Amino acid sequence: MYDSRINFNHVELNVYDKINATGLYRFENILQSQREENFDLLHEKLRDGESFKSYILQEGLIRKMIHDTRLIVLDPNYSCQVMKDLHRDYGHIGGRKLWLLFRNVFYCKNDRRLAKKVVRQCVKCIFSKSKNRVCNNEIKSILVENVLDLVCVDFIGNLIPGDQGYSHIFVITDIFSKFVRIYPTHSYNTDTALECIQRFINRHGRMNRLLADNATYFQNEKFKTTLSQQNIEVIFSSIRHPCGNPTERYIQEVTKFLRLLTHEHHEDWVRHVQSVEDFINHTPHTVTEECPAYLMNRRMPPTPWDPFPEEADDYDTRVQRVREKLRRAADSYVRKENSKITKRTIFHPGDTVLVKSYRLGRRDRGKCAKLDLPYVGPYTVVRNFNDVTYELYTMDGKKKIGRYHVSSLFPYDNNPT
Repeated sequence: MYDSRINFNHVELNVYDKINATGLYRFENILQSQREENFDLLHEKLRDGESFKSYILQEGLIRKMIHDTRLIVLDPNYSCQVMKDLHRDYGHIGGRKLWLLFRNVFYCKNDRRLAKKVVRQCVKCIFSKSKNRVCNNEIKSILVENVLDLVCVDFIGNLIPGDQGYSHIFVITDIFSKFVRIYPTHSYNTDTALECIQRFINRHGRMNRLLADNATYFQNEKFKTTLSQQNIEVIFSSIRHPCGNPTERYIQEVTKFLRLLTHEHHEDWVRHVQSVEDFINHTPHTVTEECPAYLMNRRMPPTPWDPFPEEADDYDTRVQRVREKLRRAADSYVRKENSKITKRTIFHPGDTVLVKSYRLGRRDRGKCAKLDLPYVGPYTVVRNFNDVTYELYTMDGKKKIGRYHVSSLFPYDNNPT
């Protein structure tokens, strides 16, 4: 009489209650699965006890000889059930580990591919495991033709309170001229942002478009309505994608200079704000090779060698040269970065995706960022602004999630196991 227990990696699998309950590893069930139609040819060839293409019949079971090991042959459907069971009971191991575990006892045609599919379609693995690749597509550069065509804004927050109690900085950057304005503030909110923007407009003129991130002090009706009343188009970068807001680059520059000037006395940063502005605006930019203050104000800033020698070219000629330099630099950067992308990802309306989670630890609520899920979703792609930016909604289409960059998304199988 046959033993109904199958030894698996030197452990009798049916000692586990979970595995026993499934009955997948019982001799009778495996024998029954080998009586399906797709085993008829093997049974016919092996009826006389002879081997056939490394297959043999032993103790009533069809086995396959691989490196002197006799593995029990399973059909794809039964193998899938076994792999799902092993995958669950062994802590959601990866595809290769699952395949090696399966191959200790069993064999199925294309079983390695099947193991990867089982892992790829596991819901817990989809949400819990970090991905080994990032979705990418060809990057785009932000190009403008004139001063005040596009202005970007953002806050630097939570500095050591300095003179007059200032503890934040509002940074405004003109994308064409690279001109920067720095406004110390007491708080970061919608009213403060609008006040600083109005001060900029009063001094330098109205911008055509304004780019901000998705912080609540920008992404609200009051902010958008106030600016639209002045014929300023408000646009927003992708959620949690700092590269979409060029001000982030100048925030690093401002922080660098403040660090150089105040690393010993952090509370003195307010006294150096004007100096930092001058460092940025009164020196030639590495791309435009012009002083940002000159492009913004049409006159050269004061220098140690005043009076400054008169330029042979007028302002319009130099602005045209700046346009050409910006275009060349953007084209060069795009070519360089796009050459690094080996696989391009494009989503279409109706596709289902996951979004990288912003993991924030809340120990007071028993939450640890390291143990939180790295992805949330699934969500539906409703529209694509271009090949790298998408608008997402909940699966029922009732709630807008926001605008996300392709690098924050990952495709989701609508029929996971």
